[in-house]
Amino acid sequence: MKKYKIGTCGHYDLINTIPNGQTVKTINVTNELKKHYGSENIKVISTHDWKKRPLKLFFNLISLARTSQNILIFPDYNGVQVILPILNFLKKFYKFSLYYVVIGAWLPDLLKNKKRLRKHVKSLDGLFVETNTLKEQLYLYDIKQTYVFPNFKQIKIVNENELIMNHTIPFRLCFFSRVTPQKGIIELINTIMQINIELGKPTFLLDIYGPIDKDFEKDFIKMIEDFPSEINYCGIVDPYDSVTVLKNYFLQVFPTKYKTEGFPGSILDSYCAGVPVLVSRWNSWNDIVEEGKTGLSYDFDNTLDLKNKLIYISKNPNRIIDMRTNCIEEAKKFEPKKIIKTVTDVIMMD
Repeated sequence: MKKYKIGTCGHYDLINTIPNGQTVKTINVTNELKKHYGSENIKVISTHDWKKRPLKLFFNLISLARTSQNILIFPDYNGVQVILPILNFLKKFYKFSLYYVVIGAWLPDLLKNKKRLRKHVKSLDGLFVETNTLKEQLYLYDIKQTYVFPNFKQIKIVNENELIMNHTIPFRLCFFSRVTPQKGIIELINTIMQINIELGKPTFLLDIYGPIDKDFEKDFIKMIEDFPSEINYCGIVDPYDSVTVLKNYFLQVFPTKYKTEGFPGSILDSYCAGVPVLVSRWNSWNDIVEEGKTGLSYDFDNTLDLKNKLIYISKNPNRIIDMRTNCIEEAKKFEPKKIIKTVTDVIMMD
């Protein structure tokens, strides 16, 4: 029986589902592992629609356990509560090392009231987390086998001579994320409209990119009908075309209301495009954004502070323009070949 160097278990379907950070990172990590070890040494099972076909998932996990030396899982909030216990059980019969690639930063909140799941997490051979903040939070649960494994993408970083340095009023802003109230889109739209009215001219233009949450779709379509001309919904961008779109903007605004964001892929996209960011201060924000160097921040879920920062930026645009080259340098830290070594080095230690 062939023993694969690595077996992976995650959501790989970008055709039948709307692109999201979970799926994109799962695919990116797996592709880099294939480059490093060779595709013939990687076995992949997809968890797409696993709730509709739980038996298929179970037998796939048995097959993965029987044929893999190491297994990397990429489960979401619901998936980890099913997949991890099954694989920990199978580990008693089939000798493999089990690792969890954590996407986002919601795991500590999930573990608060789930002691059994906490035991399963502690028994892992390793967890790859996106930020130091998350690593420290898990340490409080006595989960110590963690390695910081930032986000990355196989996308081109713009050259310095491609940067657009001449930005004038109206400044072009973009929102580049899932379109849902919890990402702060309503507050951002209202803030842009208020500023433009109060300053007596269209100081900012806002283009919105991203998939619209089903639960928000009807309300958002109604909002679109009432948008002034300076606010536009521009649809969904292919994850690998993000830099081509983003490089034309003055600033990306990331007004998330999720305290448990990890390392948002859209911020890495922005750095690759040489575009600074304005972000709300979620738990891990300062692991990702260096204040005054790659972007600016405002108080979490504080619309007034968001407004004040944007007005400040409109009066001091060079603060943003001067950060553009810093963003490119920051992006270079997250080149795939550099980042994937975190995983491959740990597996070699095993």
